[in-house]
Amino acid sequence: MSAIASWFAKLFARPPGAVVAEGPMSQVPASMDAARQDIPVLAAGEPNWLAILRAAGFTQPDMWAQHIAGPARRWEITAGRRAAAFAATIGHESDGGARLVENLNYSAAGLRQTWPARFSAADAERMGRGSDHSADQRAIAERAYGGRMGNGVEGSGDGWSYRGRGLIQITGRDAYRLATDACGLPLVQHPDLAAQPNCAAAVACWAWASWKGCNALADAGDIEGWRRAINGGLNGLEDVRRRYAAALRVVG
Repeated sequence: MSAIASWFAKLFARPPGAVVAEGPMSQVPASMDAARQDIPVLAAGEPNWLAILRAAGFTQPDMWAQHIAGPARRWEITAGRRAAAFAATIGHESDGGARLVENLNYSAAGLRQTWPARFSAADAERMGRGSDHSADQRAIAERAYGGRMGNGVEGSGDGWSYRGRGLIQITGRDAYRLATDACGLPLVQHPDLAAQPNCAAAVACWAWASWKGCNALADAGDIEGWRRAINGGLNGLEDVRRRYAAALRVVG
């Protein structure tokens, strides 16, 4: 077993909230795919993640099931409604596991609509996607996220480094630090890890259960409640409803 695989296996054996400190985080490599083989297999009585994720519209449900089973157990996403609600949510947020990095390919009009206080008409035309040029996504991230959410000022590189990543996206240095502390992953030092499938699964389970407190909302069947907790509003509600209904048919 590799050192990284052993480290990841220990991580999922720890109780919620525990922080892993096995040595300098800077020594952890940018890819942690070696850990996949050590994520615990499905135990008796736990959700059939393969079937649930397939029903929720994941394009690689077998791969994602392997990554989700361990952290889902750690964060108690094990009851049928919880599993179905979680799968529906991450299915919507990530387009079935296909999108793990924030798309900042905004048009000029989209920038003005999304961040009217941060983009003047001239800046939106310059940075946004136009008929003759693609969007300057790095510049957009720096303008949109610079100087807030724990990030350095625009131009520091933080807005781009800590743009949204994951099955449930974390955005901004503060959110990456919270995920680092909760999951024991070196995401502040290596933010690209948040888009690695095994890390994305670990962070999403923590974000759902602890950061956003959605387990109780799922138990109550409060789909609008957990949608607001994740999204801040009800955007995408109908797609989440559709995925949730399909996943519920699997869990019974």
